[in-house]
Amino acid sequence: MKRKGGLLAALAVLTLVLAELRFWLVPPVEPPVADARGAALWRGEQPLVGRIAGHDRALPSEAARCINCHGAATPPRDTTQAAPLLTAGHLREAVSRRGGPPSRFDETSFCTLLRTGLDPAAVLLPRHMPRYEIGDADCAALWRHLVSASR
Repeated sequence: MKRKGGLLAALAVLTLVLAELRFWLVPPVEPPVADARGAALWRGEQPLVGRIAGHDRALPSEAARCINCHGAATPPRDTTQAAPLLTAGHLREAVSRRGGPPSRFDETSFCTLLRTGLDPAAVLLPRHMPRYEIGDADCAALWRHLVSASR
């Protein structure tokens, strides 16, 4: 009986040691941090230059805000609306969009879509989705904002 108790105590100590090692060896996974610049771009507090495909003139900055079409509205959004809500799940999950094969976004494909209208499955967005003149830093900030857990 004494031997069994010693074995259980040794297993308990080993479990604690392994847990401690795991804490020190495996860094914690933290959710992405919200990006203030990205939030300002999303809401239109920092203007974006956007054009309707095939047009030379830029849209007024109030019309080019992402939140206008992709943000939650009150009362609840009409489910037939063409622009999807942009959430971390919607962007990162592999889903079929506009009749194309399942695809998911990463920062690079998201920025390509904003600039060219071409999604990760090589499906072209409708022309009423503006094409944006957005630099790499701003696009990365907008991406971080959209995929942050705190949004």
